[in-house]
Amino acid sequence: MVADHSDTLRRLAAGLSLVAGVVHLLVVPEHMAEAWEEGAFFLVVGVAQIAVGVQLSRRPTPALIFATIVGSLGMLALFIGAYTVGLPVGEHPWEPEGLGPMVVGCKLAELALVGVLVTLLRSPARAR
Repeated sequence: MVADHSDTLRRLAAGLSLVAGVVHLLVVPEHMAEAWEEGAFFLVVGVAQIAVGVQLSRRPTPALIFATIVGSLGMLALFIGAYTVGLPVGEHPWEPEGLGPMVVGCKLAELALVGVLVTLLRSPARAR
């Protein structure tokens, strides 16, 4: 029964990472039009989140889980900066971004991913 719980958490984490990755890939053209560096950043993040999602669906190691938690928290911190005071880079430095439903959905997926991964990391059956 514990293994089933761990499997459910793994699948949920994989799905959340895939959702965030797809959203980041969907906004690449918009950000590429503003500055190629922004577009490249969203491309790399999207591909990485999809790759992590695939790996989480298989047999994630504690190192992968921990790195994904750290990376997701980093993305959330970047989001807070970008949407409150703005970032020092891009077409409009230090101007906060505008919120939209896709952004909110992506950040909720990343926040939920962190919660699921913390739970999975603490699970004794995570390797199964």
